[in-house]
Amino acid sequence: MKTILAAFLMLMLSLSVNGQIKRYTYYFDASLAPTQKEKAFVYGKGLKQDSLVWVDFFLIHNDQKIFSATYTDSSLNVLHGKSIDYYSNGRVQQVKRYVWNELDGLMQQWDSTGRQTDSIIYVRGAVSFKKKFRYFTGSTIINEVITDSIRNTLQDISYDTAGRKTRAFIFSGNTGIEKIYHPDGSVTNGDSLYTREEKDAGFPGGTKAWMTYLTRTLDATRPIRAGAPVGQYRVIVQFIIDTAGNISNIKALTSNGYGLEDEAIRVIRRSGKWTPARQYGRFVKAYRKQPITFSVTGR
Repeated sequence: MKTILAAFLMLMLSLSVNGQIKRYTYYFDASLAPTQKEKAFVYGKGLKQDSLVWVDFFLIHNDQKIFSATYTDSSLNVLHGKSIDYYSNGRVQQVKRYVWNELDGLMQQWDSTGRQTDSIIYVRGAVSFKKKFRYFTGSTIINEVITDSIRNTLQDISYDTAGRKTRAFIFSGNTGIEKIYHPDGSVTNGDSLYTREEKDAGFPGGTKAWMTYLTRTLDATRPIRAGAPVGQYRVIVQFIIDTAGNISNIKALTSNGYGLEDEAIRVIRRSGKWTPARQYGRFVKAYRKQPITFSVTGR
């Protein structure tokens, strides 16, 4: 959500017994540039009391609230105070705080189901402290990463389904140690670590080479020969890249039919060895989801 460089287009005023309250209505196009009401994609409802203006922004076509923010005045040039982003289901996505257009203070983020995924403290626009969470199915945390930029420390902690620690990587600077937590409650040290560097698994030659491989290898006539109706079909295939770069556990997460999932799996299975992922200087297993779109046009 960006600062909106717009003057209000229509102004409505009302008076309160506790003092003067000013109310504003704004209209914007899809890029949040000011526009006339009849051309608007987004509208805003603003309220000024004391020295700040709070504005709720909505989609014109369904009145869905998309974000809210605090500004220094009705021109909406300077963010100053709390800002909230929303998912389409109405849940809060992010809560941020600004001081004169800079992030400052606590920022929290949730996924669309309401699980918190990030908690970050900003100081004058720079990240000072950060927590990141990943979950099993449900609300049980599988992993949390805690980064303290002031102390230059990092903790990467994994848990089992009962919420017990199983493994932790603990860094001070770029020097770290792996700790392994056993079911009997004992803790042993694993590898010594000398870098925080992390790199995702990749196809040899990078993203461009991967897209070229898919384009050249996929049989685009497969859905046509199977009698698929005109339209677009999105296939998602999940697979694992092991520490040697081998692909395994290939499975489709969609079920379009017409042989589309089988074709996507065939192509991924033939892709050969990948460059394995690295975490903290070591090769690690990586999970990947690959979307592939098939189009059937009129015949």
